[in-house]
Amino acid sequence: MSTNRSSLSAALVAIAIALSTACSTAPEPEPPRDEAASQALLAGTAWRLTAYRSGDSSVYLDRAAMDAAGDGDAFSLALDGGRVGGLASCNRYFGEAAWDGPRGISITGLASTKMACLDEPYGLSEYDFFVALSSASGWDLANGALMLGGRAADGSSVELAFSSPGR
Repeated sequence: MSTNRSSLSAALVAIAIALSTACSTAPEPEPPRDEAASQALLAGTAWRLTAYRSGDSSVYLDRAAMDAAGDGDAFSLALDGGRVGGLASCNRYFGEAAWDGPRGISITGLASTKMACLDEPYGLSEYDFFVALSSASGWDLANGALMLGGRAADGSSVELAFSSPGR
């Protein structure tokens, strides 16, 4: 009888742990059903680039090191309705965002200030960042990370991953 109680107790403990773990993780937001919901879900967040991939080229940004160096805003993205903006390496940029259905986006008309960025301390040029943003055709939000994806002019796959310090 004590073996059955021990087995039952162990099973109940395992179920309790599984339930507490499942309940402790924040649920992902519902996928938006239209453009307005997409815009509202992504607006008001300072997205910070953590990874870039275009064809065979990949760059992973160490945000903690960037923060420590005072470059925490570099390669950032803000979406506000039909506008997009942020800071690339050393230049502020701005442009337009058009929403195509619940998970479609296109970023066009990018322009930036013209400061001379003397180096590429994080392995990514502003030009490559702007080309990747302009190539975006879709987005996804998973585990608090924003993913933009699309195809470059040469047909290669482009992916940008952003995190948010507040999410």
